[in-house]
Amino acid sequence: MYDCLLKGATVIDPSQGIDGVFDLAINEGKIARIAADIPAKDASVIYPLVGKIVTPGLIDAHCHPSLNFSEHAVLSDEAGVNAGVLLVNDAGSAGAANFQTLRHMYYSRVKTEMSFFLNFASAGLIRPPEIRSLHDIDIKLLKSVVEKNRGVVKGIKLRALEPLMSIATDVLALALDTAAELNLPLMVHIGDFRERTTNDPLDAFSRSVVKRLRQGDIISHYMTWRPGGMVLPDGQIFPELREAKARGVILDSSHGKNNFSFKVAEVLLANGIEPDIITTDFSSMNVHCVQSLLVTMSKFIALGMAMSEVVAATTNRAAQALQMDEQWGSLKVGRSADISVLEKVAGDFAFFDGVAGNSRKGTCLLEPRMVMRNGEVLPCRSYYHISNVG
Repeated sequence: MYDCLLKGATVIDPSQGIDGVFDLAINEGKIARIAADIPAKDASVIYPLVGKIVTPGLIDAHCHPSLNFSEHAVLSDEAGVNAGVLLVNDAGSAGAANFQTLRHMYYSRVKTEMSFFLNFASAGLIRPPEIRSLHDIDIKLLKSVVEKNRGVVKGIKLRALEPLMSIATDVLALALDTAAELNLPLMVHIGDFRERTTNDPLDAFSRSVVKRLRQGDIISHYMTWRPGGMVLPDGQIFPELREAKARGVILDSSHGKNNFSFKVAEVLLANGIEPDIITTDFSSMNVHCVQSLLVTMSKFIALGMAMSEVVAATTNRAAQALQMDEQWGSLKVGRSADISVLEKVAGDFAFFDGVAGNSRKGTCLLEPRMVMRNGEVLPCRSYYHISNVG
């Protein structure tokens, strides 16, 4: 006898190539069976889910779910289980000097599972721009903190902002070498926060950065229109982006408020350069335009991405980017029953991209209906709302 049965949903699990109507049985907090028709009499509790979508627990691999630690952040559960997301990865809010404080504040104190990328700057995002000189970096301390927190620290974060260009030492080389020594991916933010100029020097800098990233490293905000982005206003795509994708560098949509553009996204998608992972970069600054991971996923469906690809970008590929695919991103039998239940609602929906100032219409919206954490049902709700861009 199974503890419960999710019956009649469309199950989408890209890790196993599953995309069809199946039943899913759960026992003792783990996935026990997936089959076309499991008898209702074999389970103690039945959840009838005809018309719903069941996926592995959704993952937001780039957000800032650390309210009260850094100024621009949100509560973990608001970005997470409350919005239908089971795992959130804090992308560099803390550095080596203050990570233990962040971990104590949040990890295992919230319903949502958390992982962390450690900022290459010792103080993290407490005082941006966080790296103005080498005095803002302590590699010895960073290595020590990573080794003491291997279970939750899954990568290193570096923002390739303008101040790095004026530092004589090659900070990117230091970050790449450190990440390689620790066997962790390096996530690099591209795109600064000013207007772009003709032959912008930050474009050349970003191109040199992207050229040096390795398989498994991550380019965040690759859909930015800002200086340092990989797409020029005339639609030209710098070749370094294609080359990076070809060698296995992970492309992260990282919506946010200041570095995502529908127009740039359309250029990239038209040229076959889809995001490997879809993330929110969720913070208090962008609640009005990002809203949730599910709203962000809905935007990519509106832009023409297939549902299966959107789910892959928020489940198995996200888990791989975080080096957590042995535990997350799949509905394989024996795995923990970490599950998102969604509904694809038809209608006329308005979507916004933030400061870029563009809006798009969509005919469907992904809404969260239920989440399961280790087989336990938790409530969730919609965060979609029609909002002004400002």
